[in-house]
Amino acid sequence: MSLWIQRCGIAVAVSTALATAGCSAPPPPPGDHGDQPRQVDVQAQGSIEVAPDIATIHASLLERTPAQPADQQSSTDAKALGQARDGLERRVGEAIRAIEGAGVDTKDVSAGSLNVAPETFYQRANSDDRQQMSRTRVERPLTVTVRDLEKVPAVLNALTEAGVDNLSGVDYALADPDKANDEALHKALERARAKAELMAKSLGAELGPVQSIEENTSGGGPRPPMMMARMASAKSESASAPEYRKGQLNRESSVHVVWQLR
Repeated sequence: MSLWIQRCGIAVAVSTALATAGCSAPPPPPGDHGDQPRQVDVQAQGSIEVAPDIATIHASLLERTPAQPADQQSSTDAKALGQARDGLERRVGEAIRAIEGAGVDTKDVSAGSLNVAPETFYQRANSDDRQQMSRTRVERPLTVTVRDLEKVPAVLNALTEAGVDNLSGVDYALADPDKANDEALHKALERARAKAELMAKSLGAELGPVQSIEENTSGGGPRPPMMMARMASAKSESASAPEYRKGQLNRESSVHVVWQLR
């Protein structure tokens, strides 16, 4: 701001700013932050452990055509491939019926599409030479959803007895993951509020309205093992079936909350 003074017909400007006099403005009093908002920024985590209630089993069956020298073309290739496919489809049908016989609903058994792929390998023709051989592999995957976890052992036995070629494991999960995620989120928010109230109270302030919330939910911890088997004692009079452990699933949620202070 400037003060104008009329003297002898000449206008003279006098600045009232302290800076022009070589002085700086005094600092604001304690507790006065000007336009900067007073807020508390908190991060917190919440987690729960919950038993899985659904399992998915992955398996596959395959057949191969007879191997032949890679440099030879045979008119029987198409016939051999057809025979391999017929044998595979028969085995897949037997496996599906065995799974359904173990108590799995038809809608929970998925037989994937046919995969056909060439294979090349070397076979020793004599002590000094190796011959390149070729054959064709036909394969179909099976995916089984087990909604009653008590049936997992029976389904695994059905698959092995049906002669599956690959059994990659059992994935345990939750049929309704949102419920567990919401519970973990609730715990994280409770922890965030407790931390914020502690910080504000310790510094003589109170929490005001929430300014922002960010959330990240994940399934923490390792996947439960496919199975854990305990063998019966050698002194047992009768053989005991393996016991399977589904373990616990850990659900985690982290939040970032900003409160205004008052």
